[in-house]
Amino acid sequence: MLRELRIRDMAIIEDLCVEFTPGLNVLSGETGAGKSIVVDALDLALGGRGSGDLVRAGAETALVEAVFDLSRRSDARERLAGLGLEAGDELVVRRVLAPGSKGKIHVNGSAVTQGMLAQATEALVEIHGQHEHQRLLRRELHLEVLDRAAGLLPLCARVAETARRARELVRERDALRMSEDDRLRQIDYLRFQVNEIRGADLQPGEEERLVSERARLTHAARLAEIAAGAEAGLYSGEGAAVDTLGRVVAALREGARLDASLGEVAERIEGILREAEDAATTLRDYAREAVLDPERLEALEVRLETVRKLTRKYGPDVDGVLHTLASAQESLAALEGHDERLASIEAQCAAVVAQGGALAEELSSKRKRASQGLARKVCKELEALGLARAVFQVPVTGETFAFPGFGEQGRDRVEFLFSSNPGEPPRALARIASGGELARTMLAIQNVLAASDLPSTLVFDEADAGVGGRVADAVGQRLSDLAATHQVLCITHLPQIAARGARHLRVWKEARQGRTIARVEALVGDDRVEEIARMSGGATITQTTRAHARELLARSARQTIR
Repeated sequence: MLRELRIRDMAIIEDLCVEFTPGLNVLSGETGAGKSIVVDALDLALGGRGSGDLVRAGAETALVEAVFDLSRRSDARERLAGLGLEAGDELVVRRVLAPGSKGKIHVNGSAVTQGMLAQATEALVEIHGQHEHQRLLRRELHLEVLDRAAGLLPLCARVAETARRARELVRERDALRMSEDDRLRQIDYLRFQVNEIRGADLQPGEEERLVSERARLTHAARLAEIAAGAEAGLYSGEGAAVDTLGRVVAALREGARLDASLGEVAERIEGILREAEDAATTLRDYAREAVLDPERLEALEVRLETVRKLTRKYGPDVDGVLHTLASAQESLAALEGHDERLASIEAQCAAVVAQGGALAEELSSKRKRASQGLARKVCKELEALGLARAVFQVPVTGETFAFPGFGEQGRDRVEFLFSSNPGEPPRALARIASGGELARTMLAIQNVLAASDLPSTLVFDEADAGVGGRVADAVGQRLSDLAATHQVLCITHLPQIAARGARHLRVWKEARQGRTIARVEALVGDDRVEEIARMSGGATITQTTRAHARELLARSARQTIR
C-alpha cells in the first residue's frame, strides 16, 4: 500500500507531501491544477522514465519520494531481498532528477538503477489512464489474467515444470544421438588419450623435481668444489672457523670464573660452534656425493622430454594433464555406456512429453471454457459502466511449438479484444484510443478479478471521462467495490465518485511572487462539502449544490455501511 508521496520542485509543484489511506482515495481539482503531476510523480517512483525537463524552473533538481507499506506483501519483501536490498515492512523510494544527467535513485537507502527500481516495485501499483505502466495492456500477461480468473495457476505450474523437464531431456537426448561412426571415433581418441597419459604415470609436481635434479647433476663438479671449500673454511682447513670459535669459547669460560655474566655469552657461541660442526659434516657428505652420473642424467632428460611432450598436448603443466586424464576417463565411460543411457533418456523423454501434452491439452480446454465466462463478466461490468454496446472478447488460439509441441505456458495464445462501437470489429486492447474507455475497461476487468492476486494499489486517471448520471454512480460503486480489497487512487471530476472516497484530496493552484504553485489539501467536513458542491455546480456554489453535496456524502456513507 502507498502511504506517502512527496514531490519537490517538479513542474508547478514546489513542495508537496501527500498521505494516502487504505480504501478509496480521490483527488479532485480544476483542470490544470496539477492532479496528473501527482500520478506522473508516482510513475517515476515506480521506475518510469524520467527527464530533467520535469525540474521546476529555477531549481537544480526535482525530488520524488514514495513510502510503501509491505507488511502484507511477502512477495515484495522477497523480491527486495533477491535484489540485495533491505527487505523490511517498509519500502522507501527516493528519486532525484537533474537536467543533463541521469539523476539518482535510492531504494531503502541503497543506490539502484532504473531497471532495479522497476523490479523492486513490480506489482505494487497499477496505473490506468496513462499508456505506461499498465500491466493488463501487455499481451503476454493476458494468459496469466485468464488463468487467475479461472483458478488454473496450479495446473499452469505443472505444465511449466513439465515443459522445462522436457527441454532438458531433449537436449540430453540430442547430444547422445550422434552417428555411430562419430561415437566410435571419439571412443578411440579418448582411449588413446587415457592410455598415453596413464602409461606415463605422471606424479603431481614431478617436472619441478626433475628440473632441480638435472641442474645438480649437470653442475656436480662445481657444486662439489663449492661444498668442499665451504667445509674447509668451517672445519678442516687451516684457520678454520671452528678452531677460532673454540678458542673464543675457552677464553670466555676462563673469564666467566671472574665474571659470571660472560658464561651466558660463552654458551651462545658454543651453540654456534656446534651448528658449524654439523654444517661442516653436511657439506663433507654433499661434496662426496656430488659426482657426475651420465646415466642418471640421460634418464632425467628422457623423462623430462616425456613430461613436456604430454604437457604440450594436454595441459600447461602436469596438473593440467592429470585433469585432462580425469575428464577423458569420464567422457569415455559415458560413451561406452551410450546405448543404455540413450535408451533411458528416450524413454524418459517420451513419458514426459506425453504427460506434458496431456496437461497442455487439459489446460487449453479449461482456458477455452473459462474465456467465455470471463468475457461475459467483463461485458456485464462494461454495461454498468456506461459501455452497454461494448464488445469484449477473450479468444484462445493455438500457438505453434517445435518439439515437444508445448511451452511453459502450454500451447495457447490469448489477447483481449475490445470494441466500443457497434459494427466495428474488436481490436487488441492495447490499441484503444480513448483514455476513458480504456480506464473503464480496466476497471471492469479489475472488478472481475478483485479476488485475484492483483497489485495492492490501483490508480485510475480519467476513469470518469465522458460519463455522468447513472453511469457515474456505477463507476463510483465499482471503485468502492475494488477499494474493499485494494487501495484505490482515483483522479475524478465527478461528485458522485468524489463523495465515495475514504480520503478526499483537493489539488489547487495559487500564484505566489509571480510563480504558479500547486497545492494539495485533505478535505473534511464543510471543506469537503464545498468541493463536491463546486464539482456539481461549477464556479457558482449555491445552497442547492451544497445540499446535493451533503446528500451524495450521506448516501455514500449509507452504501459503505451496507
